[in-house]
Amino acid sequence: MTSQRAQAYATALKSLRDLKPSKFTDAQMDLFQQTADALFFTDSLDESVADLVARSHAELDVIADNDRLLPETVQRLKDELDAIGPAPVAA
Repeated sequence: MTSQRAQAYATALKSLRDLKPSKFTDAQMDLFQQTADALFFTDSLDESVADLVARSHAELDVIADNDRLLPETVQRLKDELDAIGPAPVAA
């Protein structure tokens, strides 16, 4: 892992935690936390990590579709999560 990934991890978690009280359920926050952790502690994207990323992205899309967050905010959160990984994430 690199300092850039460590910074990306901290940034993503801060953003998610700042929104959690009003925008995310506990289950959603758990999924986002698992995804961030998996991305941070992996050296390569395997199927299980890619699945977590895809599930997190899909959950964020549902949140945007339900007007709980603006699409721009959802995209920023996806980008922040993706930045944690060892390589660009395509989910």
